[in-house]
Amino acid sequence: MASSINPSNSNLTPKPDPLTDDLATLHNTLDTLLTHYLTLLHHYQSAQQDLQKHLSSAFFSLAQANFKSPNRSRRYGQDFYDDRMKASRICRFDEDGNGAVELSITNAEPTSPATNSNPKTKTEEPPRQERSPPATPEPETPLGADEKTTRDEDPMHDVKDNLPNCPLDPLRWFGILVPRELRTAQSSFTSALAGTGRGETNSAVMRAANAARAMRELEIEIRRCRKGIRKREMAM
Repeated sequence: MASSINPSNSNLTPKPDPLTDDLATLHNTLDTLLTHYLTLLHHYQSAQQDLQKHLSSAFFSLAQANFKSPNRSRRYGQDFYDDRMKASRICRFDEDGNGAVELSITNAEPTSPATNSNPKTKTEEPPRQERSPPATPEPETPLGADEKTTRDEDPMHDVKDNLPNCPLDPLRWFGILVPRELRTAQSSFTSALAGTGRGETNSAVMRAANAARAMRELEIEIRRCRKGIRKREMAM
């Protein structure tokens, strides 16, 4: 299926030449172009149906998760989305040498919580602290003892230092026991963009984009062929 919606396949159809081709050849070329155009239209509509199916399933599962949520004051969705969450996967659309759209999905680079902190605060605060008078040292307490005592008394300090340097799953922002429908919604949204991987050569978005691009190229050839037919008919 992927090869049939590649824009390069439009080069397989004979291009009309109004100056040399006769009327019968132009009609045959037009029939071939229209047949190829209808095939691309079928692939485009099929990709749109698959995309609609995934998105409908995702939003329906999201509505079910909100209905079964024990906390009715907070709903799952973009209204209560945590801005601290970063993308776990990056999707990039590129074009190959034939003009076909290719989708590449890569995992985001792991970032630690210390990396996400604002570095400007650390660089701007020291000048302000230098203007303030230094604190009087206490001879009873050795230097650095208070900081060491604070680390020993704070059990969360070691936990923060040992956090894994990887992006977290967005579902973990809602706790451990998340509704099953919420996981289904996440899977449906992912399948809409990346595909299911079950016999599909690529995602519905890629198939729709490639089919639409090939259809636009064929429309130019169809108009050129029809223009040549009209000129031949007027010359007869």
